[in-house]
Amino acid sequence: MASQSDFQATCDRLADHLGSDDAKAQAAAAVTVALMLQSEASAPYAPSADLGRLSTAFCNLIESGDAAVKRNAAAALSASLECNDSAVQAAIESRAAERAVVELEAQATRPPAERDAGLQLNLLVLLGALGEAAEATAQLVLDAGGLQQLLAAADPAASQQLQEAAADGLCKLVSGSAVAKEAAAGAGVIPRMAALLGAPSDITVRALLCLGMLVGGSPERQLQLANAPGAVPALLRLMRQQDDADCQQIAAGLFKELASDSGAKEALAAALKAQQAADAAGARFVG
Repeated sequence: MASQSDFQATCDRLADHLGSDDAKAQAAAAVTVALMLQSEASAPYAPSADLGRLSTAFCNLIESGDAAVKRNAAAALSASLECNDSAVQAAIESRAAERAVVELEAQATRPPAERDAGLQLNLLVLLGALGEAAEATAQLVLDAGGLQQLLAAADPAASQQLQEAAADGLCKLVSGSAVAKEAAAGAGVIPRMAALLGAPSDITVRALLCLGMLVGGSPERQLQLANAPGAVPALLRLMRQQDDADCQQIAAGLFKELASDSGAKEALAAALKAQQAADAAGARFVG
């Protein structure tokens, strides 16, 4: 881009394509915006651009009848939200969180083989982007039922891609909102994140980060984590492994947090005792 005005003209031209009746043109324009906003060349211009038209169009296209348009619109809207306040304001006015949740709910009613995994993934990422963008958008995610959608996708039985997107989205949702933290803890996010501590490292590190944000400074939530099935043995295993330094460090911090609280400390000791008994019982049958 040669200048700010050139960048804005490109955005406006792409917004015109998004408003066409041609689904292929809409899908192409959406993916072009997503790639453009994520490129280094756009970094000097995107924060000052007016992305309102683009974001409004993406919100509307989430309800498109074309699957590719929906997927690309959700991805492009996520990229737009990371750029500036004009995109965030347009997402608020256009009910982005509500539309994303409606689409996820519609996907959930389909047989598993008929679900659009790419669309589900992009919508989960969008909920995370909305949760992180501002307190107002985080509240809209909560009001729309986005927390429940993220929690459902964080099921250990879900695909690893969905688990990772959901855990990342939950991290973003609780990162800047005390209200979201309270809602997440009340909805059962702590035991769900604890259940992901045996997942591949990309998922585990996000689960650990989410747990760290939720239990930090909260004796009540620390007790929830200490009592979560399998949480303490998982933290011990992650502390002892040598393959992932990030997971090791975050797990050690969480364990220290639990050990510093009297209520959680008792639950921690009970869990350790139970684990030792289970290890001893298992050892008797080895060989």
